[in-house]
Amino acid sequence: MHIEIEPKGLERVQGMLRRLQAGFSDLTPVMREIAEELLANWQLKWREEEDPYGEPWKPLKPSTLKRRRKGKGSGPVAQILRDTGIMQDSFTPKADKESARIGTYEDGFYARFHQFGTKYIPIRRLLPDEYLPSEDEEAVFAILKRHLHNLMSGGKV
Repeated sequence: MHIEIEPKGLERVQGMLRRLQAGFSDLTPVMREIAEELLANWQLKWREEEDPYGEPWKPLKPSTLKRRRKGKGSGPVAQILRDTGIMQDSFTPKADKESARIGTYEDGFYARFHQFGTKYIPIRRLLPDEYLPSEDEEAVFAILKRHLHNLMSGGKV
């Protein structure tokens, strides 16, 4: 004896699955939004003179403050890593169908010295180096949930 059951009414579910499959074939728009959101979060931390995890950056050395007071450098005297703004402005978001990235791709030569520190420069993390901070992780999940809901509702990524 052989019994075969054919489920009825799954057309809607199958339609959702097809939309999900099509929508997930190129996640570039989602990844671009994630990269832009993370960059905005990072820029806020930069203005607050904190690393991505909320830890304050090491203060400027007296020798740096003295040099700035003599007029060497064009930025405000007391702001950390804001002498000219070139390094901060060099960070940009990049995205493709599989990844979202933030980095300095042009004028950010000195960023690595601050990210990792040197004999003379204390570590001032500019980007996460171990794990994504929880507030950034929450922002990424919110973006993903919104896009998933949009796909399930028949929209596009």
